[in-house]
Amino acid sequence: VEIGELTGRARLQEQATIAAVRRVREHYADEATIYVGGVPLITSDMVAFVKRDMAIFGAIILVLFVVVLYLFFRQIRWVLFPIGTTAVTVLLTAGVLAAIGQPITAVSANFVPLLAIICISFTVHLITRYRELYSEYRDHVKKCQLAYETMTSKLAPSVYTALTTGVAFASLLTADIVPVVDFGLTMCIGIVIAFITTYSFFASVLVLLPKNVANDEPRATPRLTTALARISTEYPGRVLIGSVVIAGLTFVGIQQLDLGNRLVKYFRGDTEIRQGLNFIDTRLGGTVPLDVIVQFEPFEAEAEEEGDVFDDFASEPDPFPERYWFTPEKIRVLDQLQAHMASSPYIGKEVSLANLERIARAFNDGEALNYVKLTAVLGLVPPDVRADLIRPYASPETGQMRISARLRETGPAYDLNEIIASIETYARDELALTDDEVRVTGVAVLFNDMLEQLVASQMSTLAFVILATFIMFLILMRSFTLALVGLLPNLLAAGVILAFMGFTGIPLDVITMTIAAIVIGIGVDDAIHYLHRLRDEIDAGRSMVEAVRNAHSSIGRAMYFTSLTVIIGFSVLAFSRFVPTVYFGLLAALAMVLALASNLTVLPALLIKLSQRRGEKVHV
Repeated sequence: VEIGELTGRARLQEQATIAAVRRVREHYADEATIYVGGVPLITSDMVAFVKRDMAIFGAIILVLFVVVLYLFFRQIRWVLFPIGTTAVTVLLTAGVLAAIGQPITAVSANFVPLLAIICISFTVHLITRYRELYSEYRDHVKKCQLAYETMTSKLAPSVYTALTTGVAFASLLTADIVPVVDFGLTMCIGIVIAFITTYSFFASVLVLLPKNVANDEPRATPRLTTALARISTEYPGRVLIGSVVIAGLTFVGIQQLDLGNRLVKYFRGDTEIRQGLNFIDTRLGGTVPLDVIVQFEPFEAEAEEEGDVFDDFASEPDPFPERYWFTPEKIRVLDQLQAHMASSPYIGKEVSLANLERIARAFNDGEALNYVKLTAVLGLVPPDVRADLIRPYASPETGQMRISARLRETGPAYDLNEIIASIETYARDELALTDDEVRVTGVAVLFNDMLEQLVASQMSTLAFVILATFIMFLILMRSFTLALVGLLPNLLAAGVILAFMGFTGIPLDVITMTIAAIVIGIGVDDAIHYLHRLRDEIDAGRSMVEAVRNAHSSIGRAMYFTSLTVIIGFSVLAFSRFVPTVYFGLLAALAMVLALASNLTVLPALLIKLSQRRGEKVHV
């Protein structure tokens, strides 16, 4: 609790400081061009951009959802159901998160649009099924029975989709990054609430409305699903060959994935913070701090042998006895290591005590200071100047000296691990320092390590997600082969979106890193609904080809409506000024396209080829 309070105070103080700096800049805006940058400003603006995007684009997405849903169903009730269910789900989720003290971060703030996808998927499938039953039994059943039949017929696939989606997001709980863990927990809570809300809110309101409503007939099957049905049933072999080719390209694309460790790239070029960071990066020596710590023997270890020599001549206590710890050899090590860093095109300005020693050479005929002159100069430095110029770069008590550098993020692409390896290799081979005596750290390393740990945790949990999803399919389909068939298209879709990121240069960051889990969650939802409907068609005595065509014209319609609604809505995020939000919107839209395409082409093609091999003996 105390840590939380102190963190909150520090955050408020930082925000107040940033606001004060910006007021100063605005005051002198007519007299000078003032740029503002720095890591605190980056983190503050990241949160501010996400909040602004959720407010502005959330309203736009809501309007688009309303328009698209009305165009699909031509009834206000079928617009209010999804929107109302989504609103209630988001409000309840926010209330639960507030009650348990769960914070909302720049990553977990995306739970609102993702819950919208889940809620709309649930309700659109229910609406489509209700309209099918109404068209078939409108004069033979009461509205309560019609609502009951709708809910029970979609209960099993909805339960399985909620479970599989929850498992996909639960994998984020094993990450080592707290904001990602918060995102996973937030989504798990939201999915449970979305399922309960949909099945209580939808049924309750449905029985209160009149049954017989004009234009409540299912519309014609969309041309896209009809075309995909024809391709899947007439050319299943070609579909599978094309899938194998795409899988090969996917492998190549995934190899080109890169980490989004350049903070400058998180903002559009026309934003104030990006302009400030660009100016600082190109004119003032770099943006993100990179520090090198060199470890020597602490001051206490050298005090006895060096301090006694000078203590004999001291007439009064030395105010800075640690100055005897500084030696020309230490400065030489710093100077050479710093020169090596300066030779890198990726490193901008670098500062250490070697810089001060170079200035002192101007008063020593250009010669390096010997031990006596070095300690004498340090003894003349006033305490306040010493605190500002020496203490930040040296700690005799611990034996550490620091080189402070900054990376150039607007220059050519770099691999931070290669930069670190170059520094460590030079220190080991040229300066005879051990690995324990040189440590590269700083914000750049911290952020890069965070992304690498996130990638590692996601890769390690991906097997768990796949296994858990496969078990869900196995329970639903009661067949190892069919469970594998249901899983493969969605693994292909997840691989394709990662390959797309690799080919287009979209980096993996704390937001886009979660897209694989999102694709699997969305894709498996579609597959479960499709397979559940396909099993009903097979049980009715239809052949596999006939069952596929009927499934495309029924459940395929619901999948099409859901996908197109979300695609249109999330495409709006492409206009955000925060680049990760742009990527998230575009990738979420692409995820819907891939999920729809894979489950309406690859999945039925696999089932048809399997049925042909087994002589129509496949029971879904």
